[in-house]
Amino acid sequence: MKSLLLFSVTFLALNAVAQTPCVDGMAGNYPCRNMDLMKFMTLQECGCDPAGNSNDVWGWISPTSGKEYAILGCSNVTSFIDVTDPVNPYLVGTLPTHSVNSLWRDVESRDNWLYVVSEAQGHGMQIFDLNQLDEVNSVPVVFTETAHYDGFSNCHTVNVDPVSGYVYAYGTNTYNGGEHIVNVTDPLNPVLAGGYDGSGYTHDGFAWTYDGPDADYTGREIVIACNGRSNSDNDKLVLVDVTNKLDCQLIGEYNFGGEATTGYFHQGWITKDKKYFLMNDELDEMALGNNQQPYGTRTHIFNITNLDAVTYEGFYEGTNFAIDHNLYALDHFIYESNYRSGVRVLDAIRVSNSILSEVAFFDVIPSNDFAQFSGTWSNYPYLPSGIVLASSMYDGMFIVKPTIITTSEEIVQLCPDETASFEVGINADLAFPLTVAIEGLGNATANADLIEGQGSFTVAITGVENLESGDYSANLLLVSNFGEQYEIPLSVSVCSGNSISEAQVEVLSIFPNPAHTVLQIKIPNGTQPIDIMDATGRIVHHENVPAKSVTSIDIRQLASGHYIVRSGNARAQFVKE
Repeated sequence: MKSLLLFSVTFLALNAVAQTPCVDGMAGNYPCRNMDLMKFMTLQECGCDPAGNSNDVWGWISPTSGKEYAILGCSNVTSFIDVTDPVNPYLVGTLPTHSVNSLWRDVESRDNWLYVVSEAQGHGMQIFDLNQLDEVNSVPVVFTETAHYDGFSNCHTVNVDPVSGYVYAYGTNTYNGGEHIVNVTDPLNPVLAGGYDGSGYTHDGFAWTYDGPDADYTGREIVIACNGRSNSDNDKLVLVDVTNKLDCQLIGEYNFGGEATTGYFHQGWITKDKKYFLMNDELDEMALGNNQQPYGTRTHIFNITNLDAVTYEGFYEGTNFAIDHNLYALDHFIYESNYRSGVRVLDAIRVSNSILSEVAFFDVIPSNDFAQFSGTWSNYPYLPSGIVLASSMYDGMFIVKPTIITTSEEIVQLCPDETASFEVGINADLAFPLTVAIEGLGNATANADLIEGQGSFTVAITGVENLESGDYSANLLLVSNFGEQYEIPLSVSVCSGNSISEAQVEVLSIFPNPAHTVLQIKIPNGTQPIDIMDATGRIVHHENVPAKSVTSIDIRQLASGHYIVRSGNARAQFVKE
């Protein structure tokens, strides 16, 4: 599992032509729903050992070129693939393993630095400067690690808190398999910061500088750990305060006490509202004892509104027996890699009522959905283009793109005293009924009939008379009757009929750059929300910025490195010293 920021749901709006669209439940030979196949690459095409396997997958956006890259773990190497054109991806190069081959490899990045671990003995942690990917002229190349950390020998998973910058290694040969914490303030000289060994072996975890609803922990560093049973221990969800790395404190444990409903706590992610933790259990789909039947794929729901008193809210059960592995949240959607049943997308907008519903999938193994350890190990849904990267253990990597919601226009044209209309298609059973609204266009309004089911509907936008001519980034909001909303990014062009049409509109201005303590931001067109994101795409700061005034933002809490400021679809880069 990985830590990273949550982009708005760019993945929902599909305008590009896919190589193999999902039609009548199939994309070529692959069963699907609301997910098109962009490209499949074999292990060999990905630079992996064709007799080996792929495992974890990650993504990176170059802050210099804007290119999108897939980072694929393999038994023998870490592969780097340019997926900027997802229909025509290509291998840029590979980073060989530090020691020997292994089924397990895990990768994660922060800023422009990649951290690679493996279960292979003597592997430690490889550190790699991702800026090298833009500098390759003749592909593919064989890279060398930029630095190495040998504070542990083997490790199962790696996780980075994007705010604090600390690296958390889980399942190592140290700290009883618990949290092994590395300070990478200087990535070329990583040092041990501390660890936690009080709750046994941690299989995976979610490291988080806390900004959720429990005010008692605001600003503290928290790890939500999935501790699968080992020896006499039962499965446990463990919450640890790791603010003081030399004196980590247990907040609490949720222990199922050996209930037959659990097999092995594996990995999880927080929901959009940061009130729930969704966890996959890697073994509960298999028979758990004599004369017991296997379960359908289960996603377990924990209420973490009060960190001192976590409660179990139940589970969602899928329609097949495939084993679940890694899952990630993007907006209200949960992207699950469920081995032989492929990438499954669940709508979690009603999770407060313990309701999850499947809205899309792409099955990477058409033959069956048996509870076996093959198929998609992991996925990465956070690239701005909206594509989803999915590893497939003994096959290679799939690049797919959801079509949960589609729009008829790539750029909506607006002029004063006119109404712009465009079509929006909803292809899944969302939280109906829905109303529409618009943000990012000043006082403009969006109107449509009440949306009570799937299909196509017309949205009309009016009220842009007070906007300067130019290009805007906005969000069309589909609002449920209980206040939660789906966000659809829109690119809007206001025509030159406005009184200041000849003005040269500066899209986004930031200074100083590099910045140390304060970043000043100015946008020209209407009060809009801005996000500051680290290089992995995780939001580390969010606030509304008024137009035409300079807003000062305190960035002292940010670690040194490269960041991206986003206002709608407009972006600017800066360096925090």
